[in-house]
Amino acid sequence: MNENEIDKLRDDHTYTNITTYSITFCRMDSDGNMLKDDKGEVIEYRANDLCDDLSDDLELDDLEEV
Repeated sequence: MNENEIDKLRDDHTYTNITTYSITFCRMDSDGNMLKDDKGEVIEYRANDLCDDLSDDLELDDLEEV
């Protein structure tokens, strides 16, 4: 077992709590078209303190690494 595999195994047993790290929202019209800026990029928003309970019912097996 190499050092990276050992670190990953340690992390899997140490980091067992789940929290919400980042969440964004966007605005869209009734046809599902997202609001975009002048460059054609979707305008994203975030809400402060709105999503505190999102991760309460999650288990580690529910997560997929991105």
